[in-house]
Amino acid sequence: MSERPLSTALGVADLPLASIAEAMRAALARRSAGDALGVMATTAAAQGPWHAASITLMGSGNVPAPVASSEPQAALADSHQLELGEGPGWDALRSEQLHVAHDVTIDERWPRWSRLAVGLGIAATVAVPLFTDTRLGAMTLYGRTPHAFDPADIERAQILGAHVSVVAAHSRMEQNLWRAIDGRNIIGQAQGILMERYQLTAEQAFALLRRYSQAQNVKLAVLARELVESGILADLGQHAGVAARYDS
Repeated sequence: MSERPLSTALGVADLPLASIAEAMRAALARRSAGDALGVMATTAAAQGPWHAASITLMGSGNVPAPVASSEPQAALADSHQLELGEGPGWDALRSEQLHVAHDVTIDERWPRWSRLAVGLGIAATVAVPLFTDTRLGAMTLYGRTPHAFDPADIERAQILGAHVSVVAAHSRMEQNLWRAIDGRNIIGQAQGILMERYQLTAEQAFALLRRYSQAQNVKLAVLARELVESGILADLGQHAGVAARYDS
């Protein structure tokens, strides 16, 4: 990925950093990744000659999914890219390179998507890859007028992409943290159920869960959640006597 240093781009693009800083503060205070990135999409849409912005992130299994947009047309344009497997945002996400379409009506790189985009009133796009130390996704900026973006605007888009990348990475890290905490809580609840039901110690209850998980080839957290929610695991009792003889 080759981009000019942000310090150089700042002088050219003249991005209002105060508004971006406030947007990031507001985004990082949101409870969900979708809300946080919604703030950034709305902010990005207001920072250039484009009229709308959308953000697509890599999800589980490296499957991209649209997560935020400043308006419905942008969300629909992103959805078309994912359905067709073509478009500027799709290419930015896959290649991790900036992709600019100065005139969508004559651009031949994405013929199927371009026809749909023109129908949505889109005439020009800038698609920016989102990344930190890993690939995160892409942000696409949509304009209504062909050749609306000059070099300074494109650098501005890259700067916005860097800020959106920070918010996206933070949201992903926070989601993973809460998922891990939730998993530990569920396992602890399942241990408590087993301790009471079979008069086991905490270590023995965990050994029972682990052995059952291995026997059934089911992840420990998934197994624990099933036990907590239903109170039942098939053939669990036959493992309990074995687990009672182990402390780990």
